[in-house]
Amino acid sequence: MLSEEHQADDALLQRLIGPLRAIVEGKPLADAVVFAADARAFSVLQRRHLAWENGTVLPLAHRRLSANDLAELGRRMAAGRDSAPG
Repeated sequence: MLSEEHQADDALLQRLIGPLRAIVEGKPLADAVVFAADARAFSVLQRRHLAWENGTVLPLAHRRLSANDLAELGRRMAAGRDSAPG
């Protein structure tokens, strides 16, 4: 489920990058209504995703995984953040 959410998040993020660049550059948005809807949807998805990870996945991981497993998980998560679009 989380992998599918990551794919949906990435697709939505790709739609937001262009309008966000336009905002940073002081250019008008091609469609402010679509941008607002996409930004709102992305925010809702991120909040739900983080709540699921923090409320379910991480507590379960702490109960089931070894210290080495948790360290490796932390490294992989950090690597994922480092490779995020920016």
